[in-house]
Amino acid sequence: MRAIRQNCEIPVAPGGNAWSQDADISSGMDKYVHLCFFSEHPMEWLARQDGRIAQSIFLRISPSVLHVPGVLITDGVANKTTAIPKSAEEMITELDLKVIYTRTDWKDAAIQERLKAAKLCEILIPVSVPLSLITNIPNG
Repeated sequence: MRAIRQNCEIPVAPGGNAWSQDADISSGMDKYVHLCFFSEHPMEWLARQDGRIAQSIFLRISPSVLHVPGVLITDGVANKTTAIPKSAEEMITELDLKVIYTRTDWKDAAIQERLKAAKLCEILIPVSVPLSLITNIPNG
């Protein structure tokens, strides 16, 4: 979050609570912009429920972001003590790409569990996301 706050010209409303922000700082994850693979995220939902954010705008980021030097991916929430961020090249084979990118039988309990796990995966971009990779910059 520190890197985001230093490089942003607009106010940032962090989705994480104080514990999450402290965990980001202690794990070094505050130096990254955290992206998810879906247009919803469990932490975003909690932040709205808790009133930390009123409205979310999910930006669509080009898959080319995976080629940004220093990008990492985690197979769960990045500031979790057991999280091991890996390079995009290493992690791409470990991700459940079928559940992330294809329509499957969402009624199947096993698929729902896979989807739940995939929603926690994070793409970590050092410092900032290049504007040229944001494909739906909102007007305003």
